[in-house]
Amino acid sequence: MAAPLGVHRAALHACAVLGAEGAAPAGRKAYRVYADCIENACMNTAALME
Repeated sequence: MAAPLGVHRAALHACAVLGAEGAAPAGRKAYRVYADCIENACMNTAALME
């Protein structure tokens, strides 16, 4: 990921409607995949700092 995690988290927050009930299945999946990537990156960063 080229941008800082804070930027990705902000984008994820702004796109939260895509993961909400009533969104198209493809939108929910895209949101979920992106959220998982951000979460994994956060965990990897935290592990590096230990």
